[in-house]
Amino acid sequence: IRINLHGRDPEGMVSSEAYEQVRSEIIELLSELETADDEPIFELVCPREEIYEGPYADDACDILFRTTNMNHEISTHFHGRVLASVDAYNHKPNGVFVANGPTINKEWTESELHLTDVAPILFALLREPIPERLIGTVPSDLVSVDYDTASYSDVPYGGKEEYSQDRTEATERLKDLGYL
Repeated sequence: IRINLHGRDPEGMVSSEAYEQVRSEIIELLSELETADDEPIFELVCPREEIYEGPYADDACDILFRTTNMNHEISTHFHGRVLASVDAYNHKPNGVFVANGPTINKEWTESELHLTDVAPILFALLREPIPERLIGTVPSDLVSVDYDTASYSDVPYGGKEEYSQDRTEATERLKDLGYL
């Protein structure tokens, strides 16, 4: 959730003095929401700084949330709607990682990877230097190749450049998908 903050957002309505109070009220409200079966709708509701840190943390949403078992539909039109569970095959916090090849350790038994580990693993398997700014890691017992890191300082990162490409096709696709 991004609070429409005056001075930050183009049509900001919430003053900087009221920001923390508004944010706290929204967090409290969402934390107390329950299904018709008296089960909590959200298993996580928190301010961004509980999850993110670093120079770009302020660019994240003001409030982060995750529905219980990722099993509830989220819509921008909450008011007056009955909140019902979605099908069991929607987004879930766990996934499957499958890899095979001569540089994959077939005896690897680690049970947990993070999504952020996938890119560094791919860089290592492609024998390309792993960008230092990537968050994930390459489990040492998963791949049998040596790998290096590199700064890639000549590649723009985290900038606020505006893209000038025609966004018509992407906008229409997002509308078709129901996001706009």
